[in-house]
Amino acid sequence: MRLLVEGDSPERDEEGHELGFLITYDVVAENEDEALAYIRRFEFGVPGSSLIVETCEELEPRPSEPMGVYDYTGHILFPRGEE
Repeated sequence: MRLLVEGDSPERDEEGHELGFLITYDVVAENEDEALAYIRRFEFGVPGSSLIVETCEELEPRPSEPMGVYDYTGHILFPRGEE
């Protein structure tokens, strides 16, 4: 699966505003929930409840491959809207 995940960054911008991030993961898992559980292990500095799957694309089946994260991109940071 290829998942685009959004989360709350522990970092802040120069003015101290909160930041969000987007990141893409390639994961071998039984379902989206299991894939997100593997992703949470990589995003250990981020509150797990802040991780949201924006998109989940089914890739080719890999029944003989071990489950887990196989690839990921860097974090793309963006400013959170002011309240």
